[in-house]
Amino acid sequence: MGVDDPLYRRIEETVHRVLDGLPTISRSSTTCARGSARFLADEEAAAEANIRSTADEIQESDLLQSAVFVAKAEIERRIAGSPVPHFLADFLRQQWRGALARIYAQDGEESAAWSDGLARSRT
Repeated sequence: MGVDDPLYRRIEETVHRVLDGLPTISRSSTTCARGSARFLADEEAAAEANIRSTADEIQESDLLQSAVFVAKAEIERRIAGSPVPHFLADFLRQQWRGALARIYAQDGEESAAWSDGLARSRT
């Protein structure tokens, strides 16, 4: 097979076309790689945000459950410790428990608002 061979010329022509196109192919590959990297970074950021959001929701739900439990326990302790009229016990269990639970969840057990809320529920 010599330089004048049609197959040789066809191969040479193909090789030159590929070599001439390499800068374009290289730029396209680089652009594609950057786009893929950007997509993956965005997906990872979205997943992390979703995880944080879910964790925050779970933590808030746990806090609210704890607040209701603590408020209920405080009210029951006060009701059990002294004679309380039935209507007042019902009010404390149904209405004041919610108010105390909100105070506990928002301000915490060490807050002045919590102490004040407990003082108001003393019978």
